[in-house]
Amino acid sequence: MTTKLTPEEVATLARAGGMRVMAEDLPEVTVRVNAFLDGLAALDDLPLETVQPIPALPHPEEPE
Repeated sequence: MTTKLTPEEVATLARAGGMRVMAEDLPEVTVRVNAFLDGLAALDDLPLETVQPIPALPHPEEPE
């Protein structure tokens, strides 16, 4: 990921998701969110257009 989220953007996303991030924790949370997004960036290169989607969870009407 080349574009990093700013602390203000992370705070906005947290509020939108109903999460409260204390101001003193925002720098660390920002670093962790950006690291998480960097880790997920590897998934962008997967050829998912050639993979058939399958359900990951059993259908609610099926017995487990």
